[in-house]
Amino acid sequence: MLKQYVGRAMRALSIGLSAALIASLIACSPQPDDAANSGDAGNGDAATSATEAVLTAFEMAQHVVRQAPDLELADIGLDAANLKSEVGVSGSGAVGAFTVTFASDGFAIACAKVQSTAPDFMEFVQLTPTATRIEMALTDQQFCIRNLESGKDYELQLLAGVPFVTPSGQGFKNREIITRKIEVRDLGTALSFADSGFVLARGSSKGVPFFTTNVSDVDLELVRVSERSLNKLIARNDGGLGSLDRSDLNSLLSNAAVPVWKGRYTLNTSRNVRVEKALPIDKVLETLPEGLFILVAADARDEKAVLPSRVRHT
Repeated sequence: MLKQYVGRAMRALSIGLSAALIASLIACSPQPDDAANSGDAGNGDAATSATEAVLTAFEMAQHVVRQAPDLELADIGLDAANLKSEVGVSGSGAVGAFTVTFASDGFAIACAKVQSTAPDFMEFVQLTPTATRIEMALTDQQFCIRNLESGKDYELQLLAGVPFVTPSGQGFKNREIITRKIEVRDLGTALSFADSGFVLARGSSKGVPFFTTNVSDVDLELVRVSERSLNKLIARNDGGLGSLDRSDLNSLLSNAAVPVWKGRYTLNTSRNVRVEKALPIDKVLETLPEGLFILVAADARDEKAVLPSRVRHT
């Protein structure tokens, strides 16, 4: 396509030069009617006409080159106006926002929708900083970067010339570098029991299952309660216990609930991984009489966590 436009420009230039040459010959050749009046003034007019014709020819050639449509788009037969309405000529709209999740090994995965199916797409991708463990792949227009570290900021660049495709199926190459920032931050801390109630037989080694994320130490406190006070608490919490607030604990402790044990449980888990553990509370229960107990757990680093030992009941 480039050759066609250059060819058209050269033909226009040739036509212009030919016109100038013919004009020059006509102007310089004495005509029968004007032979007697020809002189220096006639030669000057002829030279001026020839010069004007040459300038006109050059202007025609430049006009042809300037009016040629974008060569990059023309090479693949695209209509620039339609392309702008679909994704923008810059191609920035062809790359969606990155979402970050964490894998079971604690490393992050950043993925974004990318409107490209080109086999050579990855040749235009640059990530900073990088590491040997980092993997990047484009599958079904989903671009993913794996094994990113938490607490780091990454910069992704898609170099000029990266191939995209519009929603209507037209291919185009981006003209400019596209830059995306990827921030990988730790997940928040979380601690919860797997269920709101358990019946543990004496001597059972089952333990109490609970889930944690980014919690290394758990403070535990055990409170003996009466059946009546427990039923009231469950009724007030819509049939379950869930998370107890300060007023719940204060109410319990004001109605014959008695703290009987407290301790700390240490977990060895990876960052940003939700894990399930079983608290070995059965060993503690073996030393206590049978009864109803409420187990309260909190992140040991949380100084504002509500625990029975921190509640002043009246």
